[in-house]
Amino acid sequence: MDPHAPQPDGQQPVQQPPMQGHMPPSGQFNQPPQMQQPQENPGHTLSIVGLCLGIAGILLACAGALMLGFASIISIPLSIAGLICGIVGKGRTPEGMPSGVAIAGIIVGAVGIVIGIAIPIFAAIGLAAIATDPELQYLLDTLEALEGY
Repeated sequence: MDPHAPQPDGQQPVQQPPMQGHMPPSGQFNQPPQMQQPQENPGHTLSIVGLCLGIAGILLACAGALMLGFASIISIPLSIAGLICGIVGKGRTPEGMPSGVAIAGIIVGAVGIVIGIAIPIFAAIGLAAIATDPELQYLLDTLEALEGY
């Protein structure tokens, strides 16, 4: 039965409202869903490099404590490079983008510099204290006397 045809009792034809939710709006047939591209963060790579260099600097500074401070010669430049990469990475990060890795690189680089400077100083102080110890001097004199026998 045609809904637009005149009704036998003289009433106007009833139009059905279009069904909502079953058909897409006109002009959107067979279109793939549009995905937003993630925003690029140009400072992210430098931030990661800065964090890695800072961690390497701290590890070498701590290894320098075991080797009487000699690895600190390498740890300080690594930590400085980590600090610089963190600062540049933070500067290249656009406003509103997360910059936690850059901040972590800055902090870890600065801590690496402090540790890399402090460990040779403490090692020198410790060696000076040991070298001037009277008991050590007595032990060394005793060993020299025993060498002759």
